[in-house]
Amino acid sequence: MEDEASGLDGGPWSAARDPTVRFREVNRVKKVVRAQILGAEEARPSNQTTYASGALWSAASGRFHPVQLRAAIVARGWTVGEFSAASGVSRACLYNILRHQAASDRTVIRITQTLAAREPLSLVG
Repeated sequence: MEDEASGLDGGPWSAARDPTVRFREVNRVKKVVRAQILGAEEARPSNQTTYASGALWSAASGRFHPVQLRAAIVARGWTVGEFSAASGVSRACLYNILRHQAASDRTVIRITQTLAAREPLSLVG
């Protein structure tokens, strides 16, 4: 009887005491309410940024493509630290951009001007 009251037997109160179960239940309810309020088509907005083929930056989202930006930096013979010094963008800001966070207009201009100032290295030939 004591096990049933404490919820150790897997009874009805054990799920209520488990914080992960409550967290999942709250999130499930939030999704249902959001779907009812917004409508089914708007309930799950896409977090994926779309880029034009080979584009380095998406004007719609204000974000760089992290893989292509890092490849452009490396192709020009820079490390991230050297590139941040050359562009005038802090290393922390550059790493945030490489983690797919948005960049300010000034930062975008500095990065693109610095990339344009040096041609990619020719590794073949």
